[in-house]
Amino acid sequence: MNVGVAAVDGSTSNTAVGRMRLQFWRDAVASAFDGRGRPPAEPAVVLLARAVHVDGAPLTKSFLLRAIAAREAYLGCAPFATLDALEAYAENTYGSLQYLGLEAYRQRSTVLDHVGSHIGKAAGVAAVLRGVPVLAAGGGGGGGAGAVVLPLDVCAECGVRQEDVLRRAGGAPGLRDAVFRVATLANDHLITARNMLDGAGEAATGAAFASFLPAVCPPSPRRWLA
Repeated sequence: MNVGVAAVDGSTSNTAVGRMRLQFWRDAVASAFDGRGRPPAEPAVVLLARAVHVDGAPLTKSFLLRAIAAREAYLGCAPFATLDALEAYAENTYGSLQYLGLEAYRQRSTVLDHVGSHIGKAAGVAAVLRGVPVLAAGGGGGGGAGAVVLPLDVCAECGVRQEDVLRRAGGAPGLRDAVFRVATLANDHLITARNMLDGAGEAATGAAFASFLPAVCPPSPRRWLA
């Protein structure tokens, strides 16, 4: 479901249409949790309804709705006003997914929630950074026009101008410094999560750790081919 929600921005150049599509997902989530009617014939929604009403998964609807609302707030590749705003976006999207993953494994713990929060923030910030070259090249929403979504306060501090990024791509003055500053935030959250895992003992093993696997770096292609 997260894939479908995340794809809305990149599949439409009209924010009004994007909001309509997100409203579909919002209504679909409500229908899946309601259980009094048949949910839309969307595979992810059907599976969600089954997980809640047949499998008895203790999922929290508000986490899904919060992720949708966060995506909606930045439709049209709107830039983040501050680094704190980017961090909040990462918490509301990828952090919410971490909480849902813990719930799916029936893991409830304040410590695990804190670990999930830090992993979610790290993953969300990293996802935004991965999208910077794609969006700058016009590969996102906004009718094919390029966009720079790096936090405006970081861009100002590092002397990054949007028009320079759009014209010169990776050669834009200050871009490396801005990316490093944002990447440092993600790395700090990942380090904190690792330290908390080390101190969590058995509470962070087994099913709980499985929900944190998105934070594990995959081997490089060379190692796979060796």
